[in-house]
Amino acid sequence: MSDRRHQIAEAALRVVAGGGLRALTHRAVDAEAGVPVGSASNCFRTREALVTAVADRLAELDRAEADRLTAAPPQTLEQVAELIASFARWQTSGAAAEATRVRLELATHLDLSRQHQRLLDDFTAVLAGVGVADPPAAARRAADYLDGVVLHAVTIPDRTVDQAEVRAAAYALLSM
Repeated sequence: MSDRRHQIAEAALRVVAGGGLRALTHRAVDAEAGVPVGSASNCFRTREALVTAVADRLAELDRAEADRLTAAPPQTLEQVAELIASFARWQTSGAAAEATRVRLELATHLDLSRQHQRLLDDFTAVLAGVGVADPPAAARRAADYLDGVVLHAVTIPDRTVDQAEVRAAAYALLSM
């Protein structure tokens, strides 16, 4: 993605985070990005293209964090469970929590299965690397659990991610 497209996708993400999908217009994105009027439209011709750019930017952020967490590939199931707990904490903290809320809103308007499948495939490979008996099934179980933990943490007031609880539950789900 070019620097300008990246800048505009980031601005579009901020617009949706601040005002929801209803606020997402080319003009609002131009203003948020601090670029001349028409710049967002030049990069992303339609509103749907802007929405897709936001989804793609969210996937890039997830990928970057997953890559950071697996820079030293986990060697044990315990390390994988810790990785899941760390990812849950990241998705529910600070700017990533806002991005998670945006992702939830996007899910009502876009098919995010491609982005989800990419992360699931990578997670399946990690599980195969530590010798899990049925990596695809274990990856689905853990991802479904993680999605629920994250959903509750970003939508229920005063609900936070308990790292130890997530780690223990993830370990149990991966050990099945």
